[in-house]
Amino acid sequence: MDIFYSTTKHERTDASGKPVQPTESVVLIYGQRTSLKIMTNTDLSAAVCWHSAVGQGNRTETAILCRTVDEEIDSSESRNGILIVPIQTGTAEFLEAVKNGAVRCLFELWGTDSEGNRIECIQFRVIAMPSIDSCGGDPVEIPDDLATKSWVKKIIAGDDAEAFATKSELEKLDEEIQSLNRENGIPAEETDGCEIPIYHDRIVKYRVGNGEEISFSSGHLEQGKCCTMELWLTVGEDSTEFTFSGVTWIREPTFDQGNTMYIIVIRWDGSRVFANIAYTIPAGENE
Repeated sequence: MDIFYSTTKHERTDASGKPVQPTESVVLIYGQRTSLKIMTNTDLSAAVCWHSAVGQGNRTETAILCRTVDEEIDSSESRNGILIVPIQTGTAEFLEAVKNGAVRCLFELWGTDSEGNRIECIQFRVIAMPSIDSCGGDPVEIPDDLATKSWVKKIIAGDDAEAFATKSELEKLDEEIQSLNRENGIPAEETDGCEIPIYHDRIVKYRVGNGEEISFSSGHLEQGKCCTMELWLTVGEDSTEFTFSGVTWIREPTFDQGNTMYIIVIRWDGSRVFANIAYTIPAGENE
């Protein structure tokens, strides 16, 4: 769904820049997969992190119906003022809000800079509606993990000048990560293929072998459960060919050899695996 928006007047417009009529509403239906392609007249690349929400209520009390976290939002064309925001309407909160029929809500999209300041806001009215077909599966959870472990680790490591960490704090973090890695039981040896289990709020370390096919298993999760985890993938000098199967990339990745570690955010939305490279750690810095 294409949405034209003026960041100077803070209102929806048509393709020519004229304000749209209030009757031209954006409709969100429970359980329907929807993506909003938001096109503005502004360079939005100063924002390094985005998140959106659909809420019902007023300034003092708002019920969140659904939320989209940063790794799912495609900001690859933000310099041209374009963002693509997938909307997960299949939440229990959305279903509760529309149990008696359509309700008016507010869509809000925030962009923050590298210091955590909110520098962009896109906001417009939407209508939430129930579905006539109730066979869409069990409702999923609203993601509340807006800050990923990558973000936290970078803050602890001192990327933020106001948040320095002690050596003991970093060692404790590494111990926790190693402990989780052992619990995950990912084989260290090279194989012809690897199925990595999806865990909520965990880090999985893995060194990919040459020619491997990497896939993800969500069989141990509760049915329909959403989750976010990180895959710390090390690409060795001999890992010249490997593939991912069943993965939807937010941005198509490029991998280089030489023992580089790639911090990949994995997002399971109940039916698909989304992935995005958060940042990389060069060889020698990831030991």
